[in-house]
Amino acid sequence: MLGGPDNQTDPTWNTVLTDPVRLVVLRSLCKLGAATTSELSRESHTSDRTTRRHLEALVALGVVQEHVGESDGITPGRPASRFALDGDAQEQVSTLFGLLSEPLGRVLR
Repeated sequence: MLGGPDNQTDPTWNTVLTDPVRLVVLRSLCKLGAATTSELSRESHTSDRTTRRHLEALVALGVVQEHVGESDGITPGRPASRFALDGDAQEQVSTLFGLLSEPLGRVLR
């Protein structure tokens, strides 16, 4: 949760909000809905390995869910997993990015 009952930021969100790659991954998931590691790597301009490491951390925090990829019956090999924001996190992350997109003067009034 972004804010608990005492209005303090949950420590797990601190690890998300202080990392620029994780913020880009979250913003990308807000925009794309669900995406593979490769798709998120392109969005965040990082390597698949770096993106995967951040996705694993976000999954461990419960912010992102990993869904096993489904075969299309044509493409050989194991289908790529898809990642999406957890239902509760989706609303909170969307709210966060909405606030961050507001001009600072409007927020301070």
